Amino acid sequence: MHLSPSQQLGARLRHLRKLRGLSGSELARRSGIPQSQLSRIELGKATVTPATLRKMTPHLKLSSSDESELTKMLLEIELDRLAQPPKVKQISLGLTQEGARHLEEVSRFLGASDSNAIHRALAIAHLVLSERATVLVERDGEVERIRFS
Repeated sequence: MHLSPSQQLGARLRHLRKLRGLSGSELARRSGIPQSQLSRIELGKATVTPATLRKMTPHLKLSSSDESELTKMLLEIELDRLAQPPKVKQISLGLTQEGARHLEEVSRFLGASDSNAIHRALAIAHLVLSERATVLVERDGEVERIRFS
């Protein structure tokens, strides 16, 4: 079974915690983080931030090689995350009611098999024609508004 980088880091943190004889709730309490967050990190369901890792490391009594290994794993996760394209959350084209109706007709005609791709292509076409559009982009739960005018 192939583990994601987040799962590998979480498994390593769990291993180190258990090696030090700490329960999850004890490490969470000492680190000042919610126990549920620690559990999600150890399962690879949440990515540990550098700040959270810094809160945990004094209580794990890491060797310099363990600390370097965890830092390298965290850096690889962050580089992978930055390499991922952001998700387009919403595109506002500033269409008239008639334009919106035409957009629906085009979507139906194209089969709307991948509406996100269709909307992106239409947003680009709209930008070329009218030079006005708003795109909401989501990356890691944060939404950024990009306005073209």
